[in-house]
Amino acid sequence: MYRQLTGLTCGSDLDSCEAEGHEEEHEEEEEHGHGHGFDQVLFEQRNATFYGVELLGEYDVGSVWRGTWGFDGQYDFVHAKFDNGEYVPRMPPHRLGGGVYYRDSTWFARVGLLHAFEQTQVAPDELTTPGYTLLNAELAYVVKTQPGPSGFAPTMLIGLKGDNLLDEQVLNSASFKRREGVLESGANVRLFGSLRF
Repeated sequence: MYRQLTGLTCGSDLDSCEAEGHEEEHEEEEEHGHGHGFDQVLFEQRNATFYGVELLGEYDVGSVWRGTWGFDGQYDFVHAKFDNGEYVPRMPPHRLGGGVYYRDSTWFARVGLLHAFEQTQVAPDELTTPGYTLLNAELAYVVKTQPGPSGFAPTMLIGLKGDNLLDEQVLNSASFKRREGVLESGANVRLFGSLRF
């Protein structure tokens, strides 16, 4: 079961999707601020064959400072076709990545690259998407608190995470919006935290 775009643009109700000349009407409404265009999506069911691979691994190289450093890597892909030989819509591309990390009892740091290859295995009327490479980094610190009356000490994790630090232009092959040229987020850094009781 999958969601499929019909190619129709609708107004505020389903009847507007079927009206003749609806695209021109909605364009005129949007120009005058009287409406919004929505892509019509239908759920369909067809027989299909899926196969794929997801590999993740890490290797601790040795001790450094107060902890351990090492390498990690990943590779994944999905291949899916309907019984008639057409590709299933919005398949993710092959992805290959790896990084170097350091961890000890209080600190964790990692820098890594993830490359997504060009996606050319697309359904009819879909656009191919170019490859891209993401540079990501993370730095986290564990704050240990004093035990309470129960003898249990909550643990707080705080850190910084940066994604797409090379500010690559990313068209997501699994997104409906890629046909409109809508890109994924550019370079961004966020502060995060969690408290475990």
